[in-house]
Amino acid sequence: MSTVAQARAALSTLVGASDDAVDPPAVYVFSNGTEFQRLGGVGIEWEFRITCVVGIPGNNAQASNALAALIATTLGTLNTSTTWRILNVSREGVTEVAGSKLLAADIAVSTKVDI
Repeated sequence: MSTVAQARAALSTLVGASDDAVDPPAVYVFSNGTEFQRLGGVGIEWEFRITCVVGIPGNNAQASNALAALIATTLGTLNTSTTWRILNVSREGVTEVAGSKLLAADIAVSTKVDI
């Protein structure tokens, strides 16, 4: 197991996430916290949110399809790992990153961490 910070760094590397605002398409990783359900010892299950974003070119169908493709790629990458448990994928919606409105959806995942 690892710390929350180590798990976040490993997840960011796995999915190719950026820590800085970049031009879309982009993937970002955020800590989603925990419900403190003990897994034994000092280990707990910690949730992370992978936010996938794409530009909105004025055509909703085009943006939605681009987001679906980014989500599918990210899920495919997550499925290659035995470390991460995929919890759910949110519906798409508009979010703001660095002043730009983007189409986004979140993938919730979890892993064991030490605290």
